[in-house]
Amino acid sequence: MIQRQAKAMAVLLDDLLEVSRITTGKLRLKTESVSVASLVVSAPEPIRPALETKQHASGLEMDDGEALLDVDPARIPRC
Repeated sequence: MIQRQAKAMAVLLDDLLEVSRITTGKLRLKTESVSVASLVVSAPEPIRPALETKQHASGLEMDDGEALLDVDPARIPRC
């Protein structure tokens, strides 16, 4: 549990440092338009093996409308 908490704190610290770099202009974001649906669909991919191991089911239902976001793909992983 301590190891997991330390890892979470390290991720938070990295995120804060990155925000600082962005706000001070030391880091430039390279954005592109990405559909919200593709982000939502790809979000559970990292935990899919755990879901399958425990035989849990997950589902997703979305409307047909498409919404786009401008994101930096290096910071918003997609499948």
